[in-house]
Amino acid sequence: MPDATEGLLIAKGTADMYLLPQMANRHGLVAGATGNQGGAVARALLAARGWKVRGITRDPNKPEARELARLGAEMVRADLYDSASLGRALEGAYGAFSVENFWVEGYEGEVRQGRNLANAAKASTKRTAGCSLRSHAQKKSRSLGV
Repeated sequence: MPDATEGLLIAKGTADMYLLPQMANRHGLVAGATGNQGGAVARALLAARGWKVRGITRDPNKPEARELARLGAEMVRADLYDSASLGRALEGAYGAFSVENFWVEGYEGEVRQGRNLANAAKASTKRTAGCSLRSHAQKKSRSLGV
């Protein structure tokens, strides 16, 4: 029986393990790419054979966004509260990974951000969206079906 991880790249982020399929010429969207966790995912995708990264940020000129662009990521302006910008960012994406920002508007804002991206991804991507909720919000999130 084949190993369940066959054909996957295992990338260690700041605190989590990610299994990334090695695909030819796939675009992965990373929301939160300029932060610690999203940045680790973006760099792992950039290192994976066949992945192209599109990172979203509210400010493509900030140093973290410029560094990811230097590494090969396409950085685009988008906001997790702006569905139209998310739809444009997701065009042609194979899938999406998102880190929501609890610290801006608390639990309700974090859930709203995740839902906005999930709805835009459902309409735009070939695969699925993964999201990373803060541990203190996970229990409530599951009860809401997020």
